[in-house]
Amino acid sequence: MTRIPRIAMFVGILVTALGITADADDIADQKSELEEIRGEVVTSQQRLDSLQQAQSDVQKAIANYEQKMQSDNKLIRRLRQQLRELNADISTTEDALAQRTIDLERQQRRYLGSLRQFYLSARTPAVELLVSPASELRLHRQKHYLAAVAGMSSGQIATAEELLSQTRDQLEDLSEQSGVVSQLKQKRETSLTLGQSRKAQKEKQLTQIRQVSRDEAERIMMLQTAAEEMTSIIARLESERRARDTDRRLVNWGTAFAELKGHLPAPFRGRVTVPYGPAVDPITNLRSFSPGISIKGRAGDPIRAVAEGIVVYSGNLRGYGAFVILQHEGDYYTTYAGLSGVAVERDQRVLAEARLGSAGDDGLVKFELRNGRETLDPVTWIRFDAF
Repeated sequence: MTRIPRIAMFVGILVTALGITADADDIADQKSELEEIRGEVVTSQQRLDSLQQAQSDVQKAIANYEQKMQSDNKLIRRLRQQLRELNADISTTEDALAQRTIDLERQQRRYLGSLRQFYLSARTPAVELLVSPASELRLHRQKHYLAAVAGMSSGQIATAEELLSQTRDQLEDLSEQSGVVSQLKQKRETSLTLGQSRKAQKEKQLTQIRQVSRDEAERIMMLQTAAEEMTSIIARLESERRARDTDRRLVNWGTAFAELKGHLPAPFRGRVTVPYGPAVDPITNLRSFSPGISIKGRAGDPIRAVAEGIVVYSGNLRGYGAFVILQHEGDYYTTYAGLSGVAVERDQRVLAEARLGSAGDDGLVKFELRNGRETLDPVTWIRFDAF
């Protein structure tokens, strides 16, 4: 919320308060406007209460996200530790698998060697067996030994194969557990990242709500100041009305103001950033109404009258800065807020496109158009190419 939109309601009220006509009921109407300002103070206080509740809700949401993130972080640390342990077990099992594969191959080679020796011994010629009974006995014993070795090697191979199969099953089981733990860890990391993103969004929303709350509190103070100013203005108008000859100043207008609709020049060169009419605050979802438009342009550029008129207010208002109100033919009024300085004086008659002042440092100008107390959409009155 910028400074210029905050003063929109009060500037609109000043149009009615300062737009002096010959009707005796005007001052009563202005007193009614004072009551509207006071009612706006109550409404703003309600908005502030709503913002404070929204702030509390967002803070609770942030606390919940923080609690969830702490839980996710704790679980992720446990899963990482479990993965490290599983990876260590997998590495150990892979080493054991490699060693048992080597042992199996060694047992197989030994078994095949024993079979070969047994086969060769069995093919020894019979004539050699008859040479010596001792040789025959030695050969017989050798055959029995080789057969025993072969049988033992066969048992060792079966044992090695069983251990190798168990190791492979263990490795497969560990790999499956590692995959499950990795998926759980990935899901928690995704949850943590999502929580961090949502927390950041809530923190941004909280910052915005706090800013809007500060603006609303400032607006309440300004409205209270406006009520005081309005009281002073009403008293002054009551004393000045008796001596004012409005008809004398408003004779001989060049063109009827109502005939200028769609042909007015822009009061300030720039881009319309806040349109006329109702709007919904994206943070608080509260509805508001802009009685004019905000134009964003270059700081220091001139702000000009859209038509011939009489300056009914020119100067600074406490808490609102410098602005000008012009009264035109047919009880039409235009207001120009956001001036860095005022170049005209009250009761001065100005021509169309006369310089009223310059834009402030923010280059933001608020412009309103009214027919008596009725607000009008300025864009429908200004030339299409004027901005």
